[in-house]
Amino acid sequence: MKTEKDETLTIPAGHHVYRVDFDADPPYCEVFSDAGFFCENDRKLLIPTSLAYYLSTHSCGSASFRKLVDDMAARSERAEIAELFERLMDKLGFKVDFEKVLELVKKTVEEE
Repeated sequence: MKTEKDETLTIPAGHHVYRVDFDADPPYCEVFSDAGFFCENDRKLLIPTSLAYYLSTHSCGSASFRKLVDDMAARSERAEIAELFERLMDKLGFKVDFEKVLELVKKTVEEE
């Protein structure tokens, strides 16, 4: 018969999380007390595996965090596209502003 281990996570009152590692075996978080950043009461708390899995695969369960990640990815992709566009225009000897092209495309799409 398989016995299930009771996994709970309790962050003590007056403590704050300052580091987590969901990939560690076992996953853990480190907390510090209100008394100071690195005091003798600092603790490493084990995180239940199921909770660590959820938090690491669901952007911490936060819609605002997911939006932030999506926005960061979009900005990064846009910067990469702008850089490739500018390098292509340089190779072709054209002086075309990426932002102006983007505005023109947006207007065209809105009109359709």
